[in-house]
Amino acid sequence: MSWIAQTLLMFMFSICLYVFVRIGKNLNMTAGLLNLASFALPTIVLYLYVFGSGIEINVSAKQILIILFSAFFLSFLGNYFSMKGQHKAENPGFSLMIQKSYGVFTIFLAAILFDSEITLIKLVGTFVIVLFGLILSIEKGKPVFSRDNTWLLYTLAAFFCFGLLTTTSKYIFNEGLDVYVYMLFLYTFVSAFGLLQQIGDRANLKLNGKVMLVVLLIGIFSLLFNLSKNQAFVSAPNIGYVNAANAASIAALTVVSAILFKDKLTTRKMIGVLGIFIGLVMIFV
Repeated sequence: MSWIAQTLLMFMFSICLYVFVRIGKNLNMTAGLLNLASFALPTIVLYLYVFGSGIEINVSAKQILIILFSAFFLSFLGNYFSMKGQHKAENPGFSLMIQKSYGVFTIFLAAILFDSEITLIKLVGTFVIVLFGLILSIEKGKPVFSRDNTWLLYTLAAFFCFGLLTTTSKYIFNEGLDVYVYMLFLYTFVSAFGLLQQIGDRANLKLNGKVMLVVLLIGIFSLLFNLSKNQAFVSAPNIGYVNAANAASIAALTVVSAILFKDKLTTRKMIGVLGIFIGLVMIFV
């Protein structure tokens, strides 16, 4: 399957994942539980698949250390910084869009580290996605900056964590490590950190039928989203293109939220959606 097909699958699964995370928030699921749901079930599925299909777990000590580092400092802490940035920001959507704009960062980083291609039209398309994404994400009547701008520090920390996470995964794949094996170790480590956080916070998990169903669906779509994204990284001419398409999913999420959750779809948001769509087409040309 081509990297464009894998990226489009990632795009679709990202929307599904967001919908059920939004439902989870409406059910008052904590951020810790939502994070754990994204990794715990996929870890079990990955163990069953890897050992059931006989995939050879040929991983070096160096690779395990890199994945362990990525799991804690780039994935676990990255998600923590992301949530803190959105919580402290007057415009949470603006903080999230900055975080998701790491595609620009990784386009140039991949060119330096992996000799990946950079074409003018795809580079312009990436900047178009980021620009219109920022226009779309600003909430009317809420200031972007205020006296307390610590949200920006958390937001930039998440930006670099997520960008470096995708870069280290590409490095691992270039060394020949199987995508499923990489995800097996990454998810195991992140799930362990998430479980320890829940224990440390003495979280009281209220798991009724609705919550359990949402946890299940979050786990399924988290696995499918990350699997298609990592498979796209393997064959994409530049991981930054995949990351830019991931950021572009905010446009589809805006439309879906208007349909499912009755969010207001303003003229400014529609302009943002249209601009992002144009940028996405430029990336896939």
